[in-house]
Amino acid sequence: MSVRIFSQLTGYVFIFLFCLLFSPRAYSHNAGLGTKDSICCISRSNYLVSGSAISINRKIIWCISKNKKLYKWNGTFFEDASSPNENYEAIFALDSDDIWLHIYQKNNYRYFFRRYYKNKSAEYNDPDNFYLNDFWWNASDDIWACGILGTLLHFDGGQWSKYPSPTNGHIWGICLGKDRDGWIVLENELGGTELYQISLETNRLKALNRCFEIIGLLPKGIWAVISDSLVFISNNNSRMSFPFDNQNLQSNLIPMQDNTIFNLKMGFWFAFSDNQPAYLLMLCSQGLALKLHDGGKIDTLKVTFAPQSSLLQFLNTRLNQDKEYSAGCGFLDDDKYLDILVIVPEEKNRLYLGKRLGDSFILQDCTIDFKVAESQLTSATERYYDNGILIADFDNDNDQDLLIIAHQGSNLYFENNHRRSFTNRTSYAHLFDEHYRCNMAIGGDVDNDGDLDLFITREYTTNALYLNNGFGQFEDVTAQANLLSERGGMGCAFADIDADGDLDLFVANWRTKNRLYRNEGINSPSGIPIFVDISDSAGIGLNDTKRSNAGIFADVDNDGDLDLFLVNLIEPNRLYLNDGKGYFTDVTTESGLYKENVICENAAFFDADNDGDLDLAVACRGQCFFYRNMGNAQFSDETQTCGFLPQGNTGTIVCGDFDQDGDVDLYVTSYDVGSCYYHNCQNDRRYIELNLIGYRSNRDAVGAKVYFYEGGHIGNPNYLLGLRTVQAGTGLASTNSKVVHFGTGEYESIDFQIVFPSGITIQREKVSPGSSLKVEELQGTQKNILLLKRQLARAYRSGAFLLELFAYLGFLVLTIFNLKKTKIERAFWCSLVPFGVIGLFRFLLCGYPLIIRLGFPMILGVFSYLIIVQRIQQR
Repeated sequence: MSVRIFSQLTGYVFIFLFCLLFSPRAYSHNAGLGTKDSICCISRSNYLVSGSAISINRKIIWCISKNKKLYKWNGTFFEDASSPNENYEAIFALDSDDIWLHIYQKNNYRYFFRRYYKNKSAEYNDPDNFYLNDFWWNASDDIWACGILGTLLHFDGGQWSKYPSPTNGHIWGICLGKDRDGWIVLENELGGTELYQISLETNRLKALNRCFEIIGLLPKGIWAVISDSLVFISNNNSRMSFPFDNQNLQSNLIPMQDNTIFNLKMGFWFAFSDNQPAYLLMLCSQGLALKLHDGGKIDTLKVTFAPQSSLLQFLNTRLNQDKEYSAGCGFLDDDKYLDILVIVPEEKNRLYLGKRLGDSFILQDCTIDFKVAESQLTSATERYYDNGILIADFDNDNDQDLLIIAHQGSNLYFENNHRRSFTNRTSYAHLFDEHYRCNMAIGGDVDNDGDLDLFITREYTTNALYLNNGFGQFEDVTAQANLLSERGGMGCAFADIDADGDLDLFVANWRTKNRLYRNEGINSPSGIPIFVDISDSAGIGLNDTKRSNAGIFADVDNDGDLDLFLVNLIEPNRLYLNDGKGYFTDVTTESGLYKENVICENAAFFDADNDGDLDLAVACRGQCFFYRNMGNAQFSDETQTCGFLPQGNTGTIVCGDFDQDGDVDLYVTSYDVGSCYYHNCQNDRRYIELNLIGYRSNRDAVGAKVYFYEGGHIGNPNYLLGLRTVQAGTGLASTNSKVVHFGTGEYESIDFQIVFPSGITIQREKVSPGSSLKVEELQGTQKNILLLKRQLARAYRSGAFLLELFAYLGFLVLTIFNLKKTKIERAFWCSLVPFGVIGLFRFLLCGYPLIIRLGFPMILGVFSYLIIVQRIQQR
């Protein structure tokens, strides 16, 4: 029967779905509007699941999704009705004019109730200030809630208050009548649950049977889940059981799946007539639902699906390239699209240039077309085995240079020649590092002198710290910095873990314990930073994890400090939360990230759905995983539903907004089945992207911290939305985009505060979502003077510049000498011939940029000088 015919027959029927959130098991669907013979579900995916939903007549449907957001049916799809900084834990209603929400406020760390009564809202304090497991209501002034440790809360029409409980055990379900007699579900000593009959007036409990959870109370009794059966218990304690493993129950059409009821039960509907429950609706798998009548009868309903909306989805483009291990992205050429350099062990590395082709973004293999000098960005030795890539502006000349890390052979440093070609400058940079089996390099200004220093992990000897002189030349200061180590270094990361303004260091090891070093500042006589091992005192060394691949710093819980995610090859990965002072607490299990029997290679944090929380992608051998951050560092595995399904032996996940549409895309390398480019389909303009330019700091602004706030509340910690940083080198041997990306969620405006490594602070207020901004550390005269100093210093240290300087002086001498003997035109051309020869040689050697910047101005200056001299002679 159609929805229209049914609505005409029955009128307005209030149907309430109450998905019990107390179960630790994740459900598979959630429910929406129902009719006599069909149910409309919100989503076929896991996006709107494991929450609560209510249907207020056929037009108004509210639900809470798995990521604890509030959604409202607009007639076509479910639109986000959430408020920022709020996690929606539960929803329940007495009728269409009386709806309740239980909410966790993230910025104030409190739980409270919000009631919508006759188009007005009011907030009520939660006296327990904790997560609640179940709710039951008899009237608008008689509502019950239960929680752990015997928590019972009661609403009397004016306020919520604690009610004396007959037990100290965890209460997972509750059904109470107006006489305060009913049923509760208690956790037993073995961790299971049991059904109890309860009388609050007499403070009496009576055990009935082992129970999974209560479905709901009806006038004649209660429906519950006991063992593998649906059970109806009447008021006189008689029972009707419907076992799921009974093949003879086809008349009831109870669906079968693994013969376990908790895999089938997805949610419950409460239908009311004259404020009295008439039946319960239970949404199951396989497109079916159960209608549980008062008295013990069961009917089966069909399930249909409504259009999906706001789903996170990646579109996969598999490249016909394999044997790719690590990768990095950056703006290597002169357009606005990110490019990707891929490391291919034992073969030529590959360079993909990001290009716009019509309305599509493509990655074009341009390894040869990019005029790559010397071995096409690959080790020149006969037996090469490159392993990692670091992309950054090491010489502060406003283009991205490359450092390729080698397992076998030497590391290679390529200088970017003004985004047109690369030149091998390994010897010049003093980075010839052969036979050490290097694994990863990261960049960071550890001595705060305005340039990027290097830290390189080695597997066969000590790791190494190199200080940059500002022009792409490095000095090994490992011993002086107190960073000598044993063999086995793998991944590494710089981060200011204690907010003291300098970069600290984490090193993941295979053969020894992982190390966390605190930067103690500069040693005055030597000018070299000193590092101290604080692994044990900071909480990182408490777990002797073997074979860690990488450590990744990110503000996972948006509290303004950098937390640590540890990628392990054999043992489960670990998440450590920072207390803001540099002490870390292991919250892996609580966060939902604990997973055994996987071999993880790499990981990356990024805001996939632009909601302001950092999500997580993990690269493993055989399968990858995507975890959605639900807020407050709580993660949900949504690998199957978002389309992120790389196969084979994946090595690296590179993040960046490759197509410039405001969401973060992914490039995932694979060694055996072909690498993949994953296009993020959000495209919702809920973002702010910042391209930071340093002047007193390093040009890439690596180490800069950006604090985001609600619009109009900049600097107020109660309105802090999170911290994002600029990093050079992440995960294991890879480089992500250095453009700062922040998802704005539902905020109409955002404030942000940038703290550059130099200490310079820049603020912007009420920035609209959808903004892509370039923010420079300095402006005007200060910027120009600093740039001039660096240009002159760089030119002075350049041998090519000295050669040109002598050529120009010779040109001037020849001109003056010829002026004494011949006409000015003859003098000019006679002097120009030798300069032209030198200029042509310089152009063929290094390209046109220096000719334009130095040669042509010099020609114009000399030519002007000659004109003046000619006029003087004519007088």
